[in-house]
Amino acid sequence: MSGAWWKIDNAKAMLSLRLLRANNYWEKYWDN
Repeated sequence: MSGAWWKIDNAKAMLSLRLLRANNYWEKYWDN
């Protein structure tokens, strides 16, 4: 997300979601 400005807490949340997706845990996360 180039050009975006993030607060630390929001950036951590977005990074967590991106890592879930990158590591193929996206569906498992949302099924819980």
